[in-house]
Amino acid sequence: MRIRTWSDGILLFSGLLLTFAPLLRAEAQDVDVPGNLTMHDSSDPTVGNVLKEGVPFLHNFGTSNTFLGGNAGNFTMTGEGNTGNGSGALASNISGFQNTAVGFSALATNTDGYKNTAVGASALLSNQGAQNTAIGFEALAANTGGFLNTASGFHALYVNTTGYANTATGAQALFGNTTGIENTGTGLNALTDNTTGNFNTATGAQSLPHNTQGNWNTATGAHALAFNTSGSRNTATGFDSLVLNTTADGNTATGWGALRDNSIGSSNTATGVEALQRNNTGDSNTATGAFSLSFNTTGRFNTATGTAALVSNTTGSENTAIGGEALFNNTTGFENTATGSDALLQNTSGGSNTATGRSALLSNTTGNFNTASGFQALVSNTTGSSNIADGANALFNNTTGSNNTALGFGADVLVGNLTNATAIGFQAIADASNKIRFGNGQVTVIEGEVPYTYTSDRNQKENFQRVEREEVLTKLRGLSVTSWNYKGNDPKQFRHYGPMAQEFFAAFGHDAVGTIGTPTTITSGDLDGILMIAAQALEKRTVEQEKEIAQLRARLEALERRVDSQVAAEVKVGL
Repeated sequence: MRIRTWSDGILLFSGLLLTFAPLLRAEAQDVDVPGNLTMHDSSDPTVGNVLKEGVPFLHNFGTSNTFLGGNAGNFTMTGEGNTGNGSGALASNISGFQNTAVGFSALATNTDGYKNTAVGASALLSNQGAQNTAIGFEALAANTGGFLNTASGFHALYVNTTGYANTATGAQALFGNTTGIENTGTGLNALTDNTTGNFNTATGAQSLPHNTQGNWNTATGAHALAFNTSGSRNTATGFDSLVLNTTADGNTATGWGALRDNSIGSSNTATGVEALQRNNTGDSNTATGAFSLSFNTTGRFNTATGTAALVSNTTGSENTAIGGEALFNNTTGFENTATGSDALLQNTSGGSNTATGRSALLSNTTGNFNTASGFQALVSNTTGSSNIADGANALFNNTTGSNNTALGFGADVLVGNLTNATAIGFQAIADASNKIRFGNGQVTVIEGEVPYTYTSDRNQKENFQRVEREEVLTKLRGLSVTSWNYKGNDPKQFRHYGPMAQEFFAAFGHDAVGTIGTPTTITSGDLDGILMIAAQALEKRTVEQEKEIAQLRARLEALERRVDSQVAAEVKVGL
């Protein structure tokens, strides 16, 4: 853009001067007297004007003007209350009033603009607008119709033409603004390239320097939103915050380097040093805490609160991490929720996990659908999935096992690779897959209002085998059935009756198909079954004995009848 000078202004009015030449010759006065001269003659149209020695004051018909400098105020015809100090200051002013121009060519081509203040060479050089303030070399130099602008600094608001209500403080602040309105730029090159963007605020060297048409942006800190061009509704506070953002909208970055690499990701919120620093296209992320979500690039809908929370996440989405280093190593995992310091610390690609408590699911890497609640719950799990641990140190030993459940402090599995094991109660330990363990060794009563019920539907069973009832009775006779108590229990209160599992398993632990029970446990169902078989055997014996007894009774009765007949016959013979 070619910047007009005060001489251009003179040419603009040459035709006007020729038209009014007779009048001017008749009424205008040239002044060239020693010292400053104040004209007081009420009949003179130049009453109240102050001129400088040796300066021709041409064609001036205004009043109460002060012009100190060569060609200052030369064409002020009707303007009032103007002050021009410097060669060419307000040189072309015609009807503008209450303007102040200090410096070479300041407000040089202004004709009818009013209440402007220009301090500095060529400040507000081309102005026709009103109520502008320019301080600095060529500040607001190209302004034509813009008003209520404030520019302080070298080339501040340099290209502005019709933009209004802008404030630029600092060398080249809002340099390229043309029609943008209500922008505020403070600092070297702040909002320097802005052209049509509106309602932006930039505070700090190089803050929002490349913004052209973005709106409602706020940048505070050196290099904040440095490369933003058309992105809107962004807020960046801190050195290098949102520095690479170009067209993305609705981001908030607070802290050194926060959302530094973001280019087109939108609706992100980063609070803390390097929070969401490498985010590029990811959107709708929230990071609060130093280094939180620092390496995220394209992940979406993540929430990280705490120092280094989700720090390694790159493409993982819909994760929530609350606590220092929560989900620290997660890169591509998704739909994870970690609450507590070091929760899900080692997780990389595992998904849909929930960890609540310090170090919960700490070692998990690729396991999915795990839920851990409590200090160090599922702490050793690496690849196991679909586990539930509720309680401090619950499922502590589990590493690769899946579908396990532990409820209670220290409730656990004996080894790390069990499947479908359940431990319920304080320090309850399930030592085999597909097993449920209630309580620890101190439990003495398992109580309820109804008896335990288990499935016994014929439609759910197969591989039926006949059992020799008499053989069961024979084996039962060989079992040692005694009274006893578990070790550690009070023998005066917690005594029991029953066989030993080793003997029971030796007697009944195998059939023609497979194994029944274990050498250390007896199921109530198996024991009930054996006792029912024994009862059937005894019932059979009873039936057979009753038949024998009936037969013997019949024989006895027959003998009795024979004896009675014989006795009766003998008695009759004797008579």
